[in-house]
Amino acid sequence: MKKKGLIISVVPVCLLALICIGCATKIAVEVQKTPTINTAGINRIAVLPFTYTSGNFSDYAGYVTSQIRVKFQDPRLSRFQMVDAQRVQESKDKESLVEAMLKGEVTRVASRDTQRSGSYKASDGTIVNYTDYFREVEIDFNYSIVKASDGSVIGVIQKHGRRTDSSRNDASRLRSVSALAQSAVDWELTLFYRDVAPYTVTEKLALAQKDSTLKNKELDQKLKNTYNMVKGGSYKQALDAYLGLYKEYTSVAAAINASYLHEAVNSAQDAVDYLRGVYNDTGNPNVNKAIARLNKILQDAGMIASEYDDARSLSEKVSDYATGQAKKVLSAGAKVWIVSETDSVLGQAVVDNLVSYFVRDGIGVVDRENTALIEAEQGFQMSGNVSDDDIMRVGNAAGATDIVRVNVIGEAAQRRLQLRITSIEKRTLIFTSDTSDSWKL
Repeated sequence: MKKKGLIISVVPVCLLALICIGCATKIAVEVQKTPTINTAGINRIAVLPFTYTSGNFSDYAGYVTSQIRVKFQDPRLSRFQMVDAQRVQESKDKESLVEAMLKGEVTRVASRDTQRSGSYKASDGTIVNYTDYFREVEIDFNYSIVKASDGSVIGVIQKHGRRTDSSRNDASRLRSVSALAQSAVDWELTLFYRDVAPYTVTEKLALAQKDSTLKNKELDQKLKNTYNMVKGGSYKQALDAYLGLYKEYTSVAAAINASYLHEAVNSAQDAVDYLRGVYNDTGNPNVNKAIARLNKILQDAGMIASEYDDARSLSEKVSDYATGQAKKVLSAGAKVWIVSETDSVLGQAVVDNLVSYFVRDGIGVVDRENTALIEAEQGFQMSGNVSDDDIMRVGNAAGATDIVRVNVIGEAAQRRLQLRITSIEKRTLIFTSDTSDSWKL
């Protein structure tokens, strides 16, 4: 938290809907927001060459492509690892290279030249005739991010750029259509980082200096005095004062001010906990709005922490979740044989992740380099119809206590990890994964 003058820096916090309770003075806060497109879980990405709807637009498509690739060099987008687009395009297994691809299209480029003549009287009394020349250029383009796994679209951004130029008496001095179109593209991509990654902006919060709903001069003077404490940097002292003013006068203005300082000095959770008590006491709709704002803060903070600050791939996250579920049913000292029932690259990656996470969590894993096990797995994949008895027989011979069968089922958005665990001793199925989103790949 930074304290300088009237600056209170709070991260994360969301845009406040200003509460109209008397005269208010605004203070700056830092606001963390989620991007326009939900890119959680995307680390490796390729920017594919933009397409175009007309042969005349090829240069523009190339320019937009190059500019977006430059934008990904922004330090604010350091979470992304750029992968060569040509390599991705030529690969039959794009998913092994990237989680997603950015693709787009230039759909329209239009220009219009106009002119307007006029005259004016110069200082010496002479009449001066002139002609003003104008050029207007518009460019429409879009871009989207698609999953490498199934080509499904995560989000689409539409852009409409416009630039103009003018010149007096000399049309040749007008900027070219190409230059104006490029300038329009540059302007439209100024805030590109906000489309694809969490970002921080500065917003305003308002501390009330009087409570117009109560119309109490004594209270208003105390609110003003307390505001001066904030102005002087005495945040904790001001918080205690606002809390006291609410108790003394049941002033909603004081309570909401206190919530702001709770958020600044302590946390958003402290602020919302406090306001819930105020709302129970007063039922004031402004307090309810403030609670909704704080709940959004907490929701966004949780989402950014869990989805954006975790740089692991989706297959790693699902594998970690699967390990946690398996640990709940496996007995102490269990030693598992992880059997792959899929020959896909993704399936093998999941198996490798599971081995790593099981070992991390202290669960014994049968050495998968064992020749007999490798041959057995290959036979299972080839036959497509293997009995539990066959699997348990091989697993028991390899020293396993439990069999963990791994498969990837479904297509596109419905693709998920299927996990089944069988106890060799009990000769029964002790766990099977469900169809919840936690298993989606």
